[in-house]
Amino acid sequence: MYEYDMKGEGERILLPDGWHLFQVADMQLGKSKAGNDMFIVTLDHPETGAAEDVYMITAKGKRWKLKGFLKACGVQEDEQGKFKFEPQDLVGLTVEGCNKQEPNEYTNREGEVIKEMRNNLTKFRATLEKATL
Repeated sequence: MYEYDMKGEGERILLPDGWHLFQVADMQLGKSKAGNDMFIVTLDHPETGAAEDVYMITAKGKRWKLKGFLKACGVQEDEQGKFKFEPQDLVGLTVEGCNKQEPNEYTNREGEVIKEMRNNLTKFRATLEKATL
């Protein structure tokens, strides 16, 4: 028997600019194209059912998005300024993310240049609301 989790598969939904409620669906360590360690955080948008992947670099000087996300999840900074967390402990939490639509251009498999708008979650904040999917 085959089993696949298909949440977030299919057409992307362009969200309006502004703050949106999200549920943390997954958080995995990966590498950026430049070779930096990063977390790939998948956020589910309960109103649309869409999933957004947010790439959060862990390299010093580039981890501002990760720091804001961790604070929004309630992870506290210790006396030395360190954030200690386990990614699986953040799954299921609700955060608000600020979307800013931005242009995106890429070449598809047929060699065609595609120009479109995409979501860019730029900031995060804590919320008392609960995202229900």
